[in-house]
Amino acid sequence: MIEAAFDAGTQTEYVDALAESKVTFVFGAPITWQRVTDALEAYVELWDAYPEVLVIDNLMDLDGAESDYSVQMEAMSIVTELARETGATVFILPPRERQDDGREERSVRPAEPGRREGGLSEKPEISLSIALDPRRGTANVAVIKNRNGRSDPTARHFIEIGTEPELSRFHAL
Repeated sequence: MIEAAFDAGTQTEYVDALAESKVTFVFGAPITWQRVTDALEAYVELWDAYPEVLVIDNLMDLDGAESDYSVQMEAMSIVTELARETGATVFILPPRERQDDGREERSVRPAEPGRREGGLSEKPEISLSIALDPRRGTANVAVIKNRNGRSDPTARHFIEIGTEPELSRFHAL
């Protein structure tokens, strides 16, 4: 909706809502490393610091990573280095799961790593699997990989948190 508003020149509502926020959006696919670099440089110019959090939505939107596993692994290496250099926490969102008929799966149980397309669990320090339950207004979060602590690769053990997806907010129940 935000991207469409910017394209249509009707973004005032969003710009006003984010006026005091350090949240910035960068649109366009494929995501290129030059676009990421340019966005980081613009953020540093504006705030005189790197962002604390970077979110890349999604791994398959990175240039060349649509289906090439080696490009995906290279991207994960670049992101690891980016996190080290900037001190940012970096989230790379995987694509939604697909059912056999091509429709998006609406499971309320977090997915196991092997059930994800491009399930690159080798590089990250921690991997979470999250499933939204819109009927209950909750999200189920499982730690499926954690290099420094407990995890459950089966995603059978998860916690339930409150969520307001329309506002991208999460909170304790």
